[in-house]
Amino acid sequence: MSQWRFKDVADIATRVASSLLSSMSASPMQSRPGVVGRQFSSKVGGTSSSARKEIALNLPSYSFTTMDPVRRLYYLRERDADFEGWKNQSLRGVTVLGFDIEWRPSFVKDRPENRVATIQIASKHDVSVVQISNLGHVPQNLRDILRNPNIIKVGVGIDGDARKLLRDWEVEVVNMLDLSFIARAVDPYWEQQDAARQLIREQQQREQREQRAREQTLAAQDQDPTASTSSFATSHLSLESSHDAGSNNKNKNKNKNSNGDGDDDDDDDDVGKPKEEKKKGWGGKKRGLISLKRLTIRYLSMQLEKSKKIQTSNWEKPLTERMLEYAANDACVAYDIYERLREIETGRRSLPTQEVP
Repeated sequence: MSQWRFKDVADIATRVASSLLSSMSASPMQSRPGVVGRQFSSKVGGTSSSARKEIALNLPSYSFTTMDPVRRLYYLRERDADFEGWKNQSLRGVTVLGFDIEWRPSFVKDRPENRVATIQIASKHDVSVVQISNLGHVPQNLRDILRNPNIIKVGVGIDGDARKLLRDWEVEVVNMLDLSFIARAVDPYWEQQDAARQLIREQQQREQREQRAREQTLAAQDQDPTASTSSFATSHLSLESSHDAGSNNKNKNKNKNSNGDGDDDDDDDDVGKPKEEKKKGWGGKKRGLISLKRLTIRYLSMQLEKSKKIQTSNWEKPLTERMLEYAANDACVAYDIYERLREIETGRRSLPTQEVP
């Protein structure tokens, strides 16, 4: 595997921010029939952003059979399953696996998280959903695969998933790569997006401070019409003080983030992931996770459906076809995005032009 490298990023954040600020004022792809074959709705759920809808509605939906129409799905939940045969048939010779986990969410405040219920791993031709909650253990064959240092496991927030799996089932995952890190290493687009978002946030904060100052001035005039001049001066001083305080807080946050304790990226990662697993820094810089949905749009020019109803289902019960499809998609799209990033990094494919909301 060639070494990932960071490329120089052009300083065009102002232009990108202007474009994003101005933007603020297809039929779905048919998946193959079979275990989970169906058509996705092209509706984008859980968002009110017109820009996000406009982009997503023009993109086909991702399915685990998208990149390989004959990709096989294995659903393993019975204690007498032939795990040795499964390993020999679906995992022989693999060097990269898409990796993900699911667990039953808890809706009771302060209640500990439930244990991992399913482990999903995907290769080019196969995807497996292993329901360890029903098995009552993690099969040794699967343990061997996850701790094999010669097999790369890829995903988003994968370090947090590995920690949870270790806590819940004492299973070690070795040789992991986060797709967010790889994407930022090979594609300057994300640096530009981060800078543009920061400029937008700063402009919104300035507008909010100015609005508060105007409201304070009007309130003072209503109480004492003769005090308009003095109240304006007081509001102006308050505005400057607020700006200074904001700058000081920003510097403090910079110091905090430089230690890798978090960042202010607002990507929408999977529901149920602890906060420390949603936000992570690399190399002492403010580098947040990039959601699978956004990576799918950028590198596959498709939309990844994320149903909250399925996401918050009981993953300890027998899985429905839609739950199997959801689980398989998350692992497979991680593998497919990794392969696309590899093509970009090695020069076999140029950087995409697809914009991401």
